[in-house]
Amino acid sequence: MNNIQVREVQDSVEQKLWRAVIASTVEEWMSGPLRIKREAEKFLFSDNADYRMVCDSAGINPEYFRFRLKKFANAA
Repeated sequence: MNNIQVREVQDSVEQKLWRAVIASTVEEWMSGPLRIKREAEKFLFSDNADYRMVCDSAGINPEYFRFRLKKFANAA
């Protein structure tokens, strides 16, 4: 593999890891114990640099993702 292909594989692996972090956090927000649920909610809905970094690392638009989460929360 050349350098570009290696970088694409690494990006893909990193993105999968960060997407798993986000998925775990959303799962905790939806069905975790109250303390964990509140921590997840704070992470997902407070404007902080960590949230943006995780979304960016996962290849997810942070604003759009939060918009979709809020829409989901309002529908539930």
